[in-house]
Amino acid sequence: MKQVAWKLAGSILLLVVCVPLLRFSGWFGAGVLVGLVLAPLYWFDLGRALRSTPDGCVGLRLLGLVMGVPQALFGVLAALIGLSIIGWVLYNSFWVPSSHYSGGFLTLGIGPVLVLVGSSLVVDAFRKSRAHDARIDT
Repeated sequence: MKQVAWKLAGSILLLVVCVPLLRFSGWFGAGVLVGLVLAPLYWFDLGRALRSTPDGCVGLRLLGLVMGVPQALFGVLAALIGLSIIGWVLYNSFWVPSSHYSGGFLTLGIGPVLVLVGSSLVVDAFRKSRAHDARIDT
């Protein structure tokens, strides 16, 4: 758990350091992009690690549940985007095709994947980790 906490702190520090340095060089934008990608992922991992702490640590488990709220919101957003892509394709395939639409029924693309990933993120946001995930370093 400590390793994940340090990684989260490092990615947030990378964001905090690179954003002001963007005024000197645009190359610091790479650090901003890396920090923007890694910070939510480490946030999700730290929340999962805190939710899988032993039963004696109620405060850490509660913190893990609170940290699951952004993960659940991210999952709901991903599922809604996926459902809207599926709805757009189905509407344009079976009802009234828009002038902007050039595909067919098989152009669902990433919509179903977004629905599956989003729903799994929501389910995973507030439950304890499985036995193989509970072996995270403490």
